[in-house]
Amino acid sequence: MYAEANVMYLHVLTIDSNGQQISDFNLTKSGFPFSIISVGWGWVALIKDFQNPDYLYLLGVDTNNNIVFNRTLINSNSAPTNYTSDQLIFFQDAKGTPAFGMNAMFDPSSGRLAMGKNRIAVHFAHYNFFGYLSDGTRNDHTGDTLFTVNMKGQDEKISFSWGASHSLTQNLFYNGDRFMSAALGDAYPMNVFFSTVDGLNPKATPDPTTGLYNILNYQQTMTLLPDIITGDGGGFANGRLGNILELSDGQTFVFSYARRKSWTTFLGTNYSSLIDELGLSFFDKNLNLLKDVSLLQGQWVNQVQSCRYGKNIFISYVISNKHLILNNTFLEDTLSPDDVQYFILVDEQGNLLNGPLLLQAFMPDLPASDEIKMMADGRCAWTVVDSSGILNYVFLTPPDQTPTNFADVQSSQFYNGGDFYLINQYDLNSYKMATVDANNQTLTSFIDVGTSNFGIGTSDFGMVESALRGQIRKTKHKKE
Repeated sequence: MYAEANVMYLHVLTIDSNGQQISDFNLTKSGFPFSIISVGWGWVALIKDFQNPDYLYLLGVDTNNNIVFNRTLINSNSAPTNYTSDQLIFFQDAKGTPAFGMNAMFDPSSGRLAMGKNRIAVHFAHYNFFGYLSDGTRNDHTGDTLFTVNMKGQDEKISFSWGASHSLTQNLFYNGDRFMSAALGDAYPMNVFFSTVDGLNPKATPDPTTGLYNILNYQQTMTLLPDIITGDGGGFANGRLGNILELSDGQTFVFSYARRKSWTTFLGTNYSSLIDELGLSFFDKNLNLLKDVSLLQGQWVNQVQSCRYGKNIFISYVISNKHLILNNTFLEDTLSPDDVQYFILVDEQGNLLNGPLLLQAFMPDLPASDEIKMMADGRCAWTVVDSSGILNYVFLTPPDQTPTNFADVQSSQFYNGGDFYLINQYDLNSYKMATVDANNQTLTSFIDVGTSNFGIGTSDFGMVESALRGQIRKTKHKKE
């Protein structure tokens, strides 16, 4: 964000794959951007308003910076007792009773976006008012909601209105057929809540109040990860959520995570776990666990991110300098300047190929705090604001690529005549990123980069490049 006349406005900075600025669009709106995704005609962002923290909306803007839609999801106050007419709402009976968890939503805390089937999936965490307790105090709890809309921000379809509680952080992924989501819970469950949903085709049963066919079938599991991740039910968990990735076979998915050996107490009951690991869980499209691979110790891991890199998996993780809180039970829930970031590269089976490599020698300030994403040319990239307030764009050297028949591009359900589209060279119905070479009508898709093309040794950081972008102001926000 930038300061203008003492007002902090959100900006959307567009850069090319090498970090060179293309445009800088001032939204003239102040807020907290939970998530942003690129779509064919522009971009869509999930934003929590700065002036009213109980206002959450979905904003779509085209490439000419024209607003395509502005869809209100929550528009409340800090102590609501009922839902508002403009908020996202679904019902559970013909009497107009809101779906569980949607009676009076407020205080959104986080969220993620994904796109597929010309739909935008939204997974966000929020509080809800459940009435009054016997002593007259409010019964407020947090959970999360997952729904989809079309590319105009309309035609809402609900997956679930109350998933993990608390939902501390989320990850959302589209695999070419279904949306897959993950949310780290601190009580219900003390684990990761996984779900998968078609996103488009509703049940045969309509919403009992509106009559609209807008209720989606979804699968869920809270036991994909073995054992538990201990939590306190108050916003802290002894684990960290990574990313859902799809492997090159188009059938296998992998999730990165970290968790600590720990003991906690919740509602008078003691909970414990002896598992200490930075790990990968491999599962199928129906959320069946195939195997769980322990890579390294996870006791002091305060952040984990992962990204497809060719046929391999690039993993970044941050080691805390033993910053413990709440009677030394949990890691501090924010990154500190003396935390240290490491990289590893593993193959599709979870076997270590390279690393751990220390990033501190290259960028000794704050490690990455945003998601690592695979770009259209196959590189992994992310942004980080360092302790000097500089926004850095950091990326890996793109992996080797090979051309594919353009006829396959045109027959793909994802091709829209644009410069890039989503495809998998193994299965045209699965999700992958690729670029189209319009001159010779070929598809550029991804192949195995192997171990030699990773481009780094134990002390060589030549594969990481950084392009400094503009100066931005940083504000520290208290987490409830």
